[in-house]
Amino acid sequence: MIDYYHAGTINGAILGVQKAANEQEQQSMVELRELEPVTQAEIAKREADTDWVGTFVDKLGKADLDKLDAFIKANGDQVASHSDDKDRLVKTKQAMNRVRKNNKAKFPDIETLKKELKKAGLPIDT
Repeated sequence: MIDYYHAGTINGAILGVQKAANEQEQQSMVELRELEPVTQAEIAKREADTDWVGTFVDKLGKADLDKLDAFIKANGDQVASHSDDKDRLVKTKQAMNRVRKNNKAKFPDIETLKKELKKAGLPIDT
């Protein structure tokens, strides 16, 4: 049985949640309007950078993959557990893409990322 006090408390909580949700929705709409459209050139650049990361990871041996794991961890992510070498490569590529995405200020472009990978002792061809 709910008395008037509890009913008022529950009603107040529901109204508070609804108000916060409405405010968040309004803020999201404003932020979406401010987004600039992505050009085809930007999409092509992102795809090329992602392809470079994939090729880079594929070329690494076990010792270098261990170094890359440490680099990923140092940049706020980690490689998910994996069942075999092929799975490790997939999980490492995913982790590297998250590192790029989550550290855009630190790695604004692929060249900056390459420099940091080289500093970490990883073999960078280009």
